[in-house]
Amino acid sequence: MKVIKILLVDHDEDDYILMRDLLSSGVDANNYWLSWCTTYSDAINAMLKDHYDLYLVDYKIGKHYGLHLLNEAVKSNCTKPIIILTKEDDQTIDEEALNAGAANYLTKDKITGTTLKRSIHYATKQFTTLEQLKRNKHTFHILFERLKDAILISDLSGQILDANKSALQLFGLEYANISDVNCAFFYRSPEERQALIKILQRDGVINDMLIEVLTLSGEVKTCCINSFMEIPQHGDSELLYTVVKEVTKPSHQFFQTGLPLQPHNLRTQLLQSVRAVRTSLSKITQEIEHRFALETPSQDAALLDTIRMTASFADQALQTLEEEHERYQR
Repeated sequence: MKVIKILLVDHDEDDYILMRDLLSSGVDANNYWLSWCTTYSDAINAMLKDHYDLYLVDYKIGKHYGLHLLNEAVKSNCTKPIIILTKEDDQTIDEEALNAGAANYLTKDKITGTTLKRSIHYATKQFTTLEQLKRNKHTFHILFERLKDAILISDLSGQILDANKSALQLFGLEYANISDVNCAFFYRSPEERQALIKILQRDGVINDMLIEVLTLSGEVKTCCINSFMEIPQHGDSELLYTVVKEVTKPSHQFFQTGLPLQPHNLRTQLLQSVRAVRTSLSKITQEIEHRFALETPSQDAALLDTIRMTASFADQALQTLEEEHERYQR
């Protein structure tokens, strides 16, 4: 197990000795490395330089308050967990600490080796999970923006919630104005949109539907679309994720049989890469669902939900690519 480097910020040496003794007891004593500082300036300097994995901060540091240090650390983008230590139970202080971004709070008179280590373990575990989710969200955002196919995220009424660069180019949209345009406008035939919605409500997914769409300039384009529906866990309306691929040179076979266009120059290495990414997405989704099963702070719920939906969307897009490759191989 990785050694957790901890900085105690407390002007009282007796408290340092207490924390040192609590952490050095038990079979896991070697899992913790405790340092100690007594001033506000030394503490904020250590936080800014990111020297430690976790901080134990006394509520009162000389003439300063631990909550002030907590607020300064958050403003300075210190993301490592901070646990506030108080001398006695005070619900007001406890809530203020949590609202300010503290990972937890502990009452000194009630601290035991078990409670201290459990709190440290939970705080560092939560930090690691959220940091991984943030990195994944960044990765998915890059994937969303760089896919060559157009991607629209909308609700059942047709309101566009998000669109990637390829979608903006395909339909002639400006990102600042996407909320002013309804998806229904892009369907040359209103019956096709109605049929699409009915299929999505029945099956939850549409694969390789060939339709004609309109751009804002009135140009007609033949496109192949893939779409799926998802109900957000923290929302009451369905979301539609739609991938639109323009068919610039449709083959005779496509129109005769209704088969989707075949991708060109796909190799085995691509298929292996796609499957590897889908496996990673599956693991990410499992971790997110695990986080939802735990008592998740409200400030993290929106982030988890956004990443969960984005992971599901990315998996659907990759699944479509994988299926096209397999049909091409046959």
